Amino acid sequence: MNVLLDADDWLIRLILKTLDNKTFISAMVGASGKIVRKFYMNLNNTLISFLDEDMRVWNGTEDEIIDAQRKIIMSFYELTNQCK
Repeated sequence: MNVLLDADDWLIRLILKTLDNKTFISAMVGASGKIVRKFYMNLNNTLISFLDEDMRVWNGTEDEIIDAQRKIIMSFYELTNQCK
């Protein structure tokens, strides 16, 4: 997911619009702090508090993390290809 570190805020917000809550939480549980901060900077504070709680009680699997992160990366590449 480190490829997303170079994504601008506009693109991150577009990616966020494509995600459901479960996918987002699963991906963020397994992401680096830099990636989590990048996404959180594009959310409002009220939503962040709910997501933090969801992340604390998350009990998924490593496969769910991988699938969720794969969805985010695929969304990133699809959106960047559409914008060219």
